[in-house]
Amino acid sequence: MQLYLAPPDENRRGGDIDLLIETQLSDPARIAAGHTRVFCHSCTSVDTEIVQIDRVFHTGADPMERMAARALFAGDVVPGAPHVLVDNVTNLGGTLAKLSHYRQVYGGVVKGVVVLVNAGRNPALVPEQRYIRLIKERFHDEFTEVFGIDAGALTANEAKYLADFKSIDAIRNRLAKAKQEIDRRLRAKGIAPAVEATPPGTPGATSSDSVGPAEPGNTFGQRPL
Repeated sequence: MQLYLAPPDENRRGGDIDLLIETQLSDPARIAAGHTRVFCHSCTSVDTEIVQIDRVFHTGADPMERMAARALFAGDVVPGAPHVLVDNVTNLGGTLAKLSHYRQVYGGVVKGVVVLVNAGRNPALVPEQRYIRLIKERFHDEFTEVFGIDAGALTANEAKYLADFKSIDAIRNRLAKAKQEIDRRLRAKGIAPAVEATPPGTPGATSSDSVGPAEPGNTFGQRPL
């Protein structure tokens, strides 16, 4: 079984502790020496083939801004290979969900997820079904048209956040404002906003404009993690 370690992200580091976690976990020698056996007793190697191909700049972003800027991944997946995903910090859980979905779409098997710091309101990753039902009943197919994913692919914190909206128009309006805020924040840093759409055929390509098929169900396979 392999560990997948989320790569260090200069933009999201919260201080020396965050940097220390990334340094410790990003060193294959430490993992080979058994320093992460507390996470996975049967893990034998570290997978470095899958990479995040965009920078989402989630630091300081609110939930809708995070959902408007989803992580994209690329790289070879070994069909049938089991993996444990490891990340230092998660908030809504969307990045781990996208990574899990990417691996499973291309034949990988996600056995579990390890998060060192869970900054979300809900410590779970798999959403409660009552929130998924509410979103589907309230927003119907328009939800998938807006986000490019099925409601069942949401994480627990994403589902709870979106269930508080009373109409799809309210979601559209908030999403539009979120994209404007992302643009303003990046330009203030001197960063040109990336093009949202990824060319068709790129592995893992999705966007809020729905390039490619919608993610059909919960990306963690409806299993406890």
